[in-house]
Amino acid sequence: MRVTVLFLALVCLAAPTAHAQRGNRAGVCAPTNAEHATLAEIAADRDGWLGRCVTVAGVYSNERVYADADAIYGKSDASIGGYVDGQGSLDGYWAGDFTGRIADCAKAAADIDAGLLRSPGILVDGGSRQAGCKEPKGQFLLFMSQGELEPAGLVRQFAPKTGSLAPAPADWSARDEVEALAIKFASAMLGKSRPVLKEVLGDDYAVEQVMTDADNGIAILSTRADTPPHVTLLEAGGDADAFNAAVCWRRRMTGAPMWPIAMADADNRLDRPYACLRLYKDASGPVVADAARAFNGLIEPTK
Repeated sequence: MRVTVLFLALVCLAAPTAHAQRGNRAGVCAPTNAEHATLAEIAADRDGWLGRCVTVAGVYSNERVYADADAIYGKSDASIGGYVDGQGSLDGYWAGDFTGRIADCAKAAADIDAGLLRSPGILVDGGSRQAGCKEPKGQFLLFMSQGELEPAGLVRQFAPKTGSLAPAPADWSARDEVEALAIKFASAMLGKSRPVLKEVLGDDYAVEQVMTDADNGIAILSTRADTPPHVTLLEAGGDADAFNAAVCWRRRMTGAPMWPIAMADADNRLDRPYACLRLYKDASGPVVADAARAFNGLIEPTK
């Protein structure tokens, strides 16, 4: 992702109203003048916290700050968008205190389109969206800053605990299409067929990744004559026209399979007991397949 920082004069997202002037709703937001709040408190009254300068304790990953593991796995909505700048890719999960003014992603998107949003905010994808807002909905911490960060140390959860990813229903109408694509991918991996892999993954770079990355757990499909047992997983809210799904194969044949319960954990790390082909579809396009090793999953349990 290309990040563009525009060092221009700060233009307010909106003219402050008399209501917005109360408390710490006006002026520069910094840890020295921020209110301390919990992400659960903010989630319980989104409108009431809008515009306020806050410091929250949480766990950061991939442009979002979470209250705890329950929020990461979607069992609560105690999280908020945000962007840690100047730390490189910052893969994984990092604990710390985060400060920013609570803003609305839909309004930020409208302000970007109107040319009103200026730096020191951080715009991504060539300036088309505000970092911390993967889509134009929900809230984020505008101009977020952070204190010292340390590894969160959270371990991956699995059944009987639940998350946003679960076995796809037997009657899911896209199941046959998804599983046929997964079978095609597994066969191509075993046969080391780059042309077929390109058909599934879309480009030569993706093929090169899965064929040459020795730390990608999906390589097990190229070394076993018998295809390992698999499961088809579907993210909550998916249907035939738009979905996030994964087909995962067992890498460890002993014990319970411990399938992922969140897409972030379907990351093809070598220490996982499974490896996955991730599949995405929106209403206007074809299925997009991804088997690269990713970096935003939680730590694998040691027992």
